Amino acid sequence: LLAGLAGCSPARTNLPYAASDGIRASVADVSVANLLVLASDDGSNGRVLAAFSNSGASPADLTISIPSGTSEPTATTLEPGESINFNASKALLVSGLDAKPGSTVTATIAVNDVTKDVQIPVLGRHIDSGDLTGTGTGTYNDLVPENS
Repeated sequence: LLAGLAGCSPARTNLPYAASDGIRASVADVSVANLLVLASDDGSNGRVLAAFSNSGASPADLTISIPSGTSEPTATTLEPGESINFNASKALLVSGLDAKPGSTVTATIAVNDVTKDVQIPVLGRHIDSGDLTGTGTGTYNDLVPENS
């Protein structure tokens, strides 16, 4: 009987989801992948990680800001087909974040004249299995900002 009922439930592989630590979003012709904030242990400072891609036929003026922090909004222009990654080499830092790992913050993404607010996860230092110091080789440990 149970085997027959299993065929009635929807296949989970047919449902889209963000297979990453961050969220996906789209604003106008710009898609956003793996948008998240890495926060210092005390939640005072943050680093935004994300990838932005312009799938449109014209340039996209992109601005991203985290209103809860004291960072200046970051603005750039993405040409058609162009992508940009905020990562270790291109940093978007936020001071005065006031959001500890495990919480969410609002990010404002603007593309040309379209604006969207999204809730993004705040991650912190990853503690590797067997390493309770937090100094291990977790995915983001090298990118977590220092406390204020």
